[in-house]
Amino acid sequence: MLAGSVLWGLFLPRHNDPFLYLCFIWLPSAWLVFPLGALLGSVLPRWVAKRSLVAAVSIGLAVGAVAGLALAVGFWLWTNHRDLIGLVTNRQSGGYASYSYSVRRHLLEQASLALSVVPPITTVWVAGWTVLTNRFLRSFPPLQTHETSSPTVFLRLDHHLLRIVGWIAAGLGIFATAVLLATSLAVRGVEVPLTAFLFVGPGAAGLAVLGPWLAPLIHPGGGFTAGLQISTVALPVLLVGLAPFALLRRPVRPNTAVMAWCGFVTALLFWISTGAMSLGWTLG
Repeated sequence: MLAGSVLWGLFLPRHNDPFLYLCFIWLPSAWLVFPLGALLGSVLPRWVAKRSLVAAVSIGLAVGAVAGLALAVGFWLWTNHRDLIGLVTNRQSGGYASYSYSVRRHLLEQASLALSVVPPITTVWVAGWTVLTNRFLRSFPPLQTHETSSPTVFLRLDHHLLRIVGWIAAGLGIFATAVLLATSLAVRGVEVPLTAFLFVGPGAAGLAVLGPWLAPLIHPGGGFTAGLQISTVALPVLLVGLAPFALLRRPVRPNTAVMAWCGFVTALLFWISTGAMSLGWTLG
């Protein structure tokens, strides 16, 4: 789902710089896409395992349409939350009628753009994935296993968790560098200095560790306030994602462990997304 969402990330922008859009709009939305993809990856194979091709396509189209609509609404709320909050907090300010009209018009344009791009691409992507899953399961049916009643999996704050953070950081660095390279080669009128390649990869990787505090590190004068404000939301979310690994001392069932890991990755992506938004606001 993350790979598929890059496609609608490329179709959404109305300007000629996909690097800025993918790194400062798509990346902050990745935390919405990942848990939905994990959920679909868990339930869809069981729904289509013994279905015909027509049934699998129908299920994929229906589920993809619902998932696309959910992503479009979530993406719209997340990327426009400041304007939505402003409509409430600025009610008593002077010139609110003109301000409200301008903001509402902008919100409607963004909603129309999201609904016209995200659901169709998501529907086709999910349907295609469902068909491939159906064909794979028909050719290679899963082995019948019987789980024991005793839990066998431990959750720990150990090297496995650090390895996940390292892989995500490395992936972000490679992703940002690849997008910057593609922008410099394919987009006319955009000049990318060579020095940008030295900073973009490490900077994107640093988001996985520093999150909202990367902006104050790069721009101390203008980023401290934004980093502090955003951290009041992002840090509790990250701590909640880490809580099962610190609090659950007894072994748990594999399904519970999978949920804990997916929750942690979602919280980490949220931490990264707030860092990207903080960096975007600080650098303009």
